[in-house]
Amino acid sequence: ARIPGVSQLTTGAISKPVIRGVYGNRILDNVAGLKLEDQQWEDELGLGFSDVGIDRVELIKGPASLMFGSEAMGGVVNIVEENLPEPGKPKQNLNFKLFSNTYGVGLDYGYKKTGKNTFLLRSGIESHADYSDGAGSRVPNTRFALYNLNLGYIVQRLRFKSENRMLAAFNEFGFIADSADIYEDDDEPRLSRKFENAHHSVLFLMLSSINSIHLNETTEWNITLGIQ
Repeated sequence: ARIPGVSQLTTGAISKPVIRGVYGNRILDNVAGLKLEDQQWEDELGLGFSDVGIDRVELIKGPASLMFGSEAMGGVVNIVEENLPEPGKPKQNLNFKLFSNTYGVGLDYGYKKTGKNTFLLRSGIESHADYSDGAGSRVPNTRFALYNLNLGYIVQRLRFKSENRMLAAFNEFGFIADSADIYEDDDEPRLSRKFENAHHSVLFLMLSSINSIHLNETTEWNITLGIQ
């Protein structure tokens, strides 16, 4: 939101990009070569995508965004996966995160290996209790949990390249009810993470295959296949 021409439509926990005054289905979210189809509608529908396995986010605005199709007339949010390792050098890491206002914990593990072909693995989990507001009071049923698995397999030859990815996630999000219905259950532990009240359970799966065939100096075929 600090970039010129960009702002956000937000209800607090959820933020949607507004580029040059337009948002929703005029903004295209690009992941692994595919359009992410889950945040175009009302204010309360955010991107719903984890940062596990993501290197950076690029913003494309202006005439260049129309290369992605008519639904990108406002701009493109391009989500870029983590960089590939150097050839012959496997790389792995383990990340641990703590979140103070939700008493949350997060853990993710990644493994990358490049040889004749490239293999990528990244898995992660996050668990959060209810939020604490500015006064330190509990906001009931705001707990959430995220489970993610990203796999990638890249084949590259002299005239052919195939980049194949699977992004999978299972997420649970609690609802904040109408203010008249909000109450704290004194018998429930403060750090409880059980989803017994109203909540979303969201299963997300994306399969993507980006292929390019270099026929000669003037001709190259590009084929992108995917399902979500």
